[in-house]
Amino acid sequence: AMMLDSSRSFQSADYIKQYIDWLSVHKINIFHWHLTDDQGWRFESKLYPEFTKKGAWGMAGSALPLHGVRKSWFPADESDGGFYTQEQMREIVAYAKLRNVEILPEIDLPGHSRSAVIAYPEIACKGKDNSVDVHGIAVNVWCASREENYVMMERLLGEVASIFPFEYIHIGGDEVNHGPWSKCPSCNAFAKTVGLKSGAHLQGHLTRRLETICKKLDRKLVGWNEIMGQGISKDTCIMAWIATGPGYHAASIGHPIVMAPGAFTYFDMPHAHGERGHHWAGIVSMEKTYSFDPLANSSLTPAQLANIHGIEACLWTCYTRSHPEVQKKMGLADLQLARELVARQASL
Repeated sequence: AMMLDSSRSFQSADYIKQYIDWLSVHKINIFHWHLTDDQGWRFESKLYPEFTKKGAWGMAGSALPLHGVRKSWFPADESDGGFYTQEQMREIVAYAKLRNVEILPEIDLPGHSRSAVIAYPEIACKGKDNSVDVHGIAVNVWCASREENYVMMERLLGEVASIFPFEYIHIGGDEVNHGPWSKCPSCNAFAKTVGLKSGAHLQGHLTRRLETICKKLDRKLVGWNEIMGQGISKDTCIMAWIATGPGYHAASIGHPIVMAPGAFTYFDMPHAHGERGHHWAGIVSMEKTYSFDPLANSSLTPAQLANIHGIEACLWTCYTRSHPEVQKKMGLADLQLARELVARQASL
């Protein structure tokens, strides 16, 4: 599988088709589409139009955070963003199917949700909390005790399921700042009613509610490895990104696993010394990526290794954007090359 982050840097529908062409050329059959995050909400909801009316657009200095890399290319009064209409997404699903690529959609819940809170402020906790997540972003978590939030999530994921026929829906679940829950009177009271010490421990409850929602939609849930170990169903798939350890542990206890460890598969890292990119996972060269064998773990039994369903590389787009004019010229050339390769493959 290959993931593309369309939140931090919005790509056109034509570019998404180009990306799918690339996957098809390289025999990659799952496209993980990261559609929402703090920086932008890209999924059109007919039921909740404010998600894209307010949450799909940002500008330098606005309440919707943009990565610093982008600010130098846009005047302070010029917005940056966009979203995919439901018609566009259905067309992209059909386009991918013809190329033997299935699409795994991701709606990030309950954290990484600044764009959602900008659109519907009432979904956030009411307690006084000034904490931030690991990226320095505040007020970006859904309140875990507000029943109306679960109704909204169910209706929203119902729209997602109506567009994307893939058996899984990705709900994120990573890097959730539990600070707002710990200071929210409603979350603390609710936590006690469900047998938890405090609101800070509510993520497992929320994830289990999302499992129930996905089951009603005839879907299964997949999330990043932070959702593990909170009483979730063994049917829920774990995507291990922090390291290989969480993936092997999840496989040992019966979860389906997708291995996506940053040190081998995160393409927002530099590919060589001196390149731009994040550095927390080190340099991720092509040689290092190809060296990774997700099944090379002698401590797991063959049955446990069978729980590892695949491997995924992730392209987070904080650092991918070049100057718009350069990007336009490069994109057109790459698109032509990709389409020529697809045509050549089809003729073989």
